[in-house]
Amino acid sequence: MDNTSVTTNSSGTGCTGTFQVSSDSFSTCVQMSSSPSVPNSDNLTFSVKPSSSLSYSTTYKIKVTTGVEDKTGNNMSSENVTGTGFTTKNWIKQFGSSSYEEGLGVAVDSSDNIYVTGFTEGALDNNTNSGERDIFLVKYNSSGVYQWTQQMGTSSHEEGSGVAVDSSDNIYVTGYTKGGLDNNSNSGSSDIFLVKYNSSGSKQWTQQLGTSSSESGYGVIADSSNNIYVTGYTVGDLDSNTNSGSKDLFIVKYNSSGSKQWTQQLGSSLEDYGLGVAVDSSDNFYVTGYTSGDLDNNTNLGGRDYFLVKYYDNGTKQWTQQTGTSASDYGKGVVIDSSDNIYVTGQTAGGLDNNTNSGSIDIFLAKYSDNGTKQWTQQLGTSSSEIGYGVIADSSNNVYVAGYTTGGLDGNTNSGSSDLFLVKYNSSGSKQWTRQLGTSSYDSVFGVTVDSSNNIYLTGKTDGRLDNNTNSGTSDIFLVKYNSSGVKQ
Repeated sequence: MDNTSVTTNSSGTGCTGTFQVSSDSFSTCVQMSSSPSVPNSDNLTFSVKPSSSLSYSTTYKIKVTTGVEDKTGNNMSSENVTGTGFTTKNWIKQFGSSSYEEGLGVAVDSSDNIYVTGFTEGALDNNTNSGERDIFLVKYNSSGVYQWTQQMGTSSHEEGSGVAVDSSDNIYVTGYTKGGLDNNSNSGSSDIFLVKYNSSGSKQWTQQLGTSSSESGYGVIADSSNNIYVTGYTVGDLDSNTNSGSKDLFIVKYNSSGSKQWTQQLGSSLEDYGLGVAVDSSDNFYVTGYTSGDLDNNTNLGGRDYFLVKYYDNGTKQWTQQTGTSASDYGKGVVIDSSDNIYVTGQTAGGLDNNTNSGSIDIFLAKYSDNGTKQWTQQLGTSSSEIGYGVIADSSNNVYVAGYTTGGLDGNTNSGSSDLFLVKYNSSGSKQWTRQLGTSSYDSVFGVTVDSSNNIYLTGKTDGRLDNNTNSGTSDIFLVKYNSSGVKQ
């Protein structure tokens, strides 16, 4: 075969070229990144690459036209179309041990490598379990190829709750420990930790912080100078701060060397949790969570309210917004878009901002400007229960909310006990699409992130077999990829 006679449609979706791939009987064809410029080393084969990933659930066929020639210039006598077609393998990763695991956080670096953290009660990828529950960090490259797993713990109980990546592709994991990590001393019942790894999985340092009471880190983010912010809750007085009541939210800032810069503590006379943190283009940072009281002279509307607090990078508080219903409302995740608008997601048992509750518990998505003015609130649910755990914004300022549903969202069918979901909104709050995925068992998303090509990655837990993957034990971690059009990869 003369490889120079093999051409493809490298612009648009028209069925041009002598080599064509189609999923609709060649009414349209898959756009290729280029025509093969040189043959493979065996001089018998060639390689072509689609300009974007093929959908794993779609059947494709290949057509080779009569324009293909042999090395003496003879054309094929007739075109050839594959008979049964082919499908591509799905991208979903499911992994675990014979014990119990959950994926709680996910992040990507500048090369679109993906990092997942959470906890395991077993031994992941030939690591050794240190005690009851260990922290883990798993790396995949941008093609979904497994790179490495780090597992870390004490003889006690640890969980990795959040993960972030800085501009130098260092990875930071936060959560809680009931022991003493890496020769640190435990201050009380449970302490906050922050661990730094480089992109090769080599641990750089471990910081542990606590009081004689209980603390936990939930959210972590890096700013443009590679400072790290951790939020969570404390029952004590962190770094000479005074506890306001039962549980206070906190923010701790570290530099990239692990040196603590300052600690802020905020609360009411009741329970207050910091669950998510995000940084804008000026390195202001925002914390969301929930309060059972009245934060900064705001009035609690009933049960638990969600809040959004803005700080300067020096720890000076700018404003506090508190929103709720007569029922309970929780802020679970926060993200900033490229215009420095702030989006908060979570759950509500009421009707937020004149929205109507669909059932027991609904998802919400609220947009704020950087001065704290609320722009809009969207609420979504079924007659059952839903929770939004994570939110992310892409480069076009579309916003994605992920979590779990026990119903069928937007005409989707529930597969079992609870399904994971992903919903896309544009910056005006108009819903673009809803995806739902599950097994006959329990499935939920706890973390979400986006890469440089606006692909979305979800992590969480499944008690079943997602897309015919094998379950390793009682509950497995998963990593699912969607493109910006909602096509599962």
